[in-house]
Amino acid sequence: MPRKVYEGPPMGTAHRPAPAQPPEWEPRPWPGNWWQTCQEREALAGRLLTALTSAGAGRGRDQTRRRGLAKLLDWLHSQPGETWQDRWLASGADAVGFDWAILPLGGEPSPRHRRDELTSGLVLLVAGQVIRRRPTGG
Repeated sequence: MPRKVYEGPPMGTAHRPAPAQPPEWEPRPWPGNWWQTCQEREALAGRLLTALTSAGAGRGRDQTRRRGLAKLLDWLHSQPGETWQDRWLASGADAVGFDWAILPLGGEPSPRHRRDELTSGLVLLVAGQVIRRRPTGG
């Protein structure tokens, strides 16, 4: 049986122009400071550990988060800057990307659990809006 061939303009989604992006999808402007990155260490740690750890979660996970947050804040505190975001950027960690944990570990080979602790601390800082990845071109 002969195959029917469509002769009109392409109809698939790959051939349609992309719809205009709604204005509310535009990235928010990059602020100089925001309240979470300006918080004092004790208030910051208290807020993050209260909001992002729970008694019902695995005890080991929460201990890892607490140790990681403490170690990461210790390291960031030693960096120049007025805010936690300033210190994060000054440390070079944002520019290094995936291998950022090498910096607080001193560049020496370390057991995996030490990197895991730092990563757990970073999760708290990002989830708590303390540090943000600088948008490209910003």
